[in-house]
Amino acid sequence: MKKKIVLKQRKENLRKERKLFLIICEGEKTERFYFKEFRERNNGIRIEVPNCSYTDPVNLVRFANKIKSAYDIDLKRGDSIWCVFDADLNNNDMIKKARSEAGRDKIEIVLSNPCFEVWYLLHFEFSTAFMSAGQVVQKLKNSYIPLYQKNKSVFDRLKPYLSRAIENARRLNSYHENNQTPILSTGSNPSTQVFKLVQQWL
Repeated sequence: MKKKIVLKQRKENLRKERKLFLIICEGEKTERFYFKEFRERNNGIRIEVPNCSYTDPVNLVRFANKIKSAYDIDLKRGDSIWCVFDADLNNNDMIKKARSEAGRDKIEIVLSNPCFEVWYLLHFEFSTAFMSAGQVVQKLKNSYIPLYQKNKSVFDRLKPYLSRAIENARRLNSYHENNQTPILSTGSNPSTQVFKLVQQWL
């Protein structure tokens, strides 16, 4: 019996030392693949990316709120919940409603506009030019990652330029703020808030 108590205490101590990041992504997409790679390469952090079939931001937030108890989320302990989605298939009303519900439940919103690949592109260059999702992917392929595919790892290609990507994402936020464009809206093209999540692990 004493041995079981000791093992339980060790488990609880380990849990207290490692914050949990619960990341909810839309569908089977690039986002989930990237964050799973990040988890595998960084043993000092706890990242969970549960399966989720929802593609709209409101239901992503509701799904996160529904399952957080299953992951023993404790915000006071430093755990956090993040909903990651793209702007290209959503409108401002949907994003606004998701923001409202997320704020009430203390869930962080990570919007990429128009798509998650903007985060990849910012590892290599800074640009304020409006782009469609297709144009972002094509630019990646043409200039930086010729064999890019959504279901293949590019983690090693990106990692050396992570600091640059964070700085470029911040610069884009400042650009839109200076132009009085709400960051969490369809108008903030291009932009991504992925850096706010990633920098938690650095």
